[in-house]
Amino acid sequence: MAEANDSIKERILSAVQERVSREGYARLSVDELTTSMGMSKKTFYKVFESKEEMIGQFVDRTIGEIGGALDRIVTEDAGFIQKMNSLMAFVGTLSQKINSLLVGDIQRQMPALWKRVEEFRRGKIQENLSRLIAQGMKEGYVQANLNQRVFILVYAASIQAVIQPSILSQESFSAKEAIQQIVQMFFAGIMTDEGRRIFDQQKNHASIQ
Repeated sequence: MAEANDSIKERILSAVQERVSREGYARLSVDELTTSMGMSKKTFYKVFESKEEMIGQFVDRTIGEIGGALDRIVTEDAGFIQKMNSLMAFVGTLSQKINSLLVGDIQRQMPALWKRVEEFRRGKIQENLSRLIAQGMKEGYVQANLNQRVFILVYAASIQAVIQPSILSQESFSAKEAIQQIVQMFFAGIMTDEGRRIFDQQKNHASIQ
């Protein structure tokens, strides 16, 4: 029974991912969702007590998936430049997940849930950045005189200022495009000349393939 319920829950959360990134949370209803899935509301309420619980678990799952992928990139047995390329490639695949976390409905109507998103950005992302920078310094690809704490605070402030529903709704660029640009600008700025040369070389090679 537990396995069956897990399967039902996974189906529902996958359907939520697609709908929320396109339409937001406010228009999402249990009636419409279950009807579109050919599922009864009785089945839905076997695995979720309410729409709010479903959204909370969906956000937690999305955060967990992003955090897990970042952990794998940073801890893999690879050099700093390779990890930077992996990070850029990963950000490029995040469009739907990022959109689902940055829908304005969460910020306006579910402040406690939005707080979890913000805590993730401040905690998990900053933790992995620190580890990545430390490796880059050790390998000689990041400037040795860099103040890591200042860099991370400024980087985090930039993400905080730009990756907001209220900002993105007024701009022509997407959250994915903004994050890619911020990551590239900041990390290119702290790399040594050799680090930038190898990073650009590998990036250009990957784009040709």
